[in-house]
Amino acid sequence: MRANNSDGAPGPDQVYRKIRDYVSHWNMAPTIRELATELNCGHSTVQRAIDRLQQQGSIVVHRGRSRGIALTGKK
Repeated sequence: MRANNSDGAPGPDQVYRKIRDYVSHWNMAPTIRELATELNCGHSTVQRAIDRLQQQGSIVVHRGRSRGIALTGKK
């Protein structure tokens, strides 16, 4: 399967920066759908990056909440 953008799929660092910028601007976390739209990729790509960021301790995800991503400050 090909990436939606010419640069390939975004990595965890790009997803983290997008989350950080979104929270800084809107004072709330983005949804998976908003991240996928902003990064021009699929939902599963964003979800994989979020899972990796959570494993690294960079974010906390509160499951069952549409805006349940919280930055931990460990980046």
